Amino acid sequence: MSAAKKGPRATDEPGAKKGARAVGDPRAEAARAGSDAKGATGAPGVPAAPGVAAAPGAHAAPEAALDERCEPVNPYAAPAGPAAIVIFGASGDLTKRKLVPALYNLMRDGLLGENVAILGVARSSFDSDAFREKIAADLRAHSSQELDERKAARLVKRLHYLSGDLRDR
Repeated sequence: MSAAKKGPRATDEPGAKKGARAVGDPRAEAARAGSDAKGATGAPGVPAAPGVAAAPGAHAAPEAALDERCEPVNPYAAPAGPAAIVIFGASGDLTKRKLVPALYNLMRDGLLGENVAILGVARSSFDSDAFREKIAADLRAHSSQELDERKAARLVKRLHYLSGDLRDR
C-alpha cells in the first residue's frame, strides 16, 4: 500500500533528517514560525483564503498556503493553443452520455479553444458527416443544461470520424 506524497520533504535530499519538511513547504514554514494555532481551514498555521469563510474543520488549499513555485489555476484564463482530442470508442455510450456533453460544457464556458479538433475513432461504419449528425442528436438528448444551438453547432463542426478496428492481427 503506497501513501500519497503530501508535500516536499527534506528527506528527498541526501543527508536530510527523516520526516523533516523541505524549505518552501508552507506547512514547514508555519511550523518554523511557531504557529500552533489552527487557522480558519482547521490546519495548524494555515489561514483561510482571503474573502472566503471556511467551514469549521474544513481543509482548503488557500492561496496564502500555496508554495511560491505553484501557481493557482485560473478558470478564466485563455484556452490552450492548438490541440487534437482523440476519442476511441466514439460511437459508444460513454461518448454520447459523458464525453460529448463535457466537451460542450467546455465550449460553452469558453475553455475549449477555437483551434481544437476532435477525432472520433470506432469500428462503426460512419463517415464524418453521419458521425456529426449522430453526435448532434446525442448532445440534444444527453446535455445536462439547455443547449445553445450556435455553440453546439460550433462543437459539432470540429468533429471528424475514422472508422477502423485497432485489434492486432
